[in-house]
Amino acid sequence: MQSTSYQNSNSNFSKKLFKLFKGFKYEFFQPSLFVNTDYLIERSGENFRDQAYSFQDEIGKNFSLRTDLTLSVCLNYIKNKFKAEKKFFYFDDVFRKNRANSIVTKQLGCEIINSSELQKSTLDVFLTIFKSLKIFKKEVKNFKVQFGDIKLFEILIENIDLPERWKLRLKKHFCRINYFEDLIQILNSNQKLYLKNILIDKKKYLHLKKFPKKNISGRQVQEILDRFESKINDPRDFYDGKKAVKIIKGFLKISCRLSSLKKNLEFFCVKNNLRKDLFEERISFFDQIKKTIKQNNFYYSSQTGRDLEYYTGYTFQIVKISNKKKLNLARGGNYDNLFSALGSKKKIPAVGGAINLI
Repeated sequence: MQSTSYQNSNSNFSKKLFKLFKGFKYEFFQPSLFVNTDYLIERSGENFRDQAYSFQDEIGKNFSLRTDLTLSVCLNYIKNKFKAEKKFFYFDDVFRKNRANSIVTKQLGCEIINSSELQKSTLDVFLTIFKSLKIFKKEVKNFKVQFGDIKLFEILIENIDLPERWKLRLKKHFCRINYFEDLIQILNSNQKLYLKNILIDKKKYLHLKKFPKKNISGRQVQEILDRFESKINDPRDFYDGKKAVKIIKGFLKISCRLSSLKKNLEFFCVKNNLRKDLFEERISFFDQIKKTIKQNNFYYSSQTGRDLEYYTGYTFQIVKISNKKKLNLARGGNYDNLFSALGSKKKIPAVGGAINLI
């Protein structure tokens, strides 16, 4: 690995950080300055396109200054054809822009890739980030840690009485918050659950079946026919969309201290005629956190992690409370689908976290 001013620095700050990450058996990684813009969008979603400094080379390829360092770590793992678990940490600049000005931020973080014990690795990453923040204890006061878990929502949806296609749709778009709200409104109105809609679809289906090779707005008619067949064969008359929405909205309101999460989830399940221990296996992870670190400022929210599309499981966010405003100090979580989006033929589980140092 190449050295950096951070690695070679004699400051106590740098030494402490380096010792901490080495103690957790992380390997230092020097990220590249530029990344393929398409990869950036795969990693962070379309919202990041406006925040990135993007360019185009002579042959029309788009690339961007890195907006975070996770992507560089993942691409490095693929490039070097690693197969075993790898633990990396990094400390370097990231570049973002907004309407007002440009932002160059120092980012300190770590990633564990291809772990066979993902819960253990998630705890490892969180503890590393949390202890790194302790080095800034003079500056960091009045902070709180907010945890979330995307999988809890998926477990809930699998146990609600809804058509399979609705379950897939809600899970897929859970982190696209505005579009998700549109779906909830449609589901609440039962607009697409009545038989008359199925009959209308069937009329269109029979008409289009005469032109299977035709293109409509860039889509193959056969693709549209396949979707219609799925809808026609899916009897949705017997599902109560309003009831499902009520349950989903109730779940999304859950926000409490981590110490009372189990009690809150059990109450929610009983209230909605769900199995009382529905979430018990997943939330055992939070019991590990409570046993490892004794803190009274650890919280859970069903909303935590929804603003980034690439999170797939446990998430955490550390924020500073100042004058009723929240400053995002650090965040992280599981991202099991990113490697597939980057071209990996194998699904590779991963977890990471980073501190933003402005």
